[in-house]
Amino acid sequence: MPLHARELIFLSPTGPLQPAPADPLNGAHLTTEPTAALDIDPYTLVLWRVRPGRREDFLHTWRQLLARLRQLERPPLSGTLLESVIDNHQFYSVAGWDLLKDVTHMRRDPECRQLVTQLQTLCEHSAGGSFARVLSLEDTAG
Repeated sequence: MPLHARELIFLSPTGPLQPAPADPLNGAHLTTEPTAALDIDPYTLVLWRVRPGRREDFLHTWRQLLARLRQLERPPLSGTLLESVIDNHQFYSVAGWDLLKDVTHMRRDPECRQLVTQLQTLCEHSAGGSFARVLSLEDTAG
């Protein structure tokens, strides 16, 4: 069964989330090329719920993924892994990209796919998607 972009990053150990087939920002198939109109400030955002006792393995694998992301022809412009200050099993990852097609290329990269699969096995749950920036603090200045 072929993987969909959303399934690549967002499989839960209990089964894949179903992609939204007509929504290129939140479930595009790997074979679907995004349109230029969608290439405006794209981000990926994922919630990770790490299994008890697997936090250090999760962080180690994330370091490996970040190293691979830096090697991509078109790496993310930014990337951050956030940990809850009250629950050290809950993390969010967010990355800013130049173009939405760069996200698609990352999701096709065999090493990125393998590392994301490793991350998913260390989690009870993971969910997220691709998003477009709508507003930011800088947009409201002045």
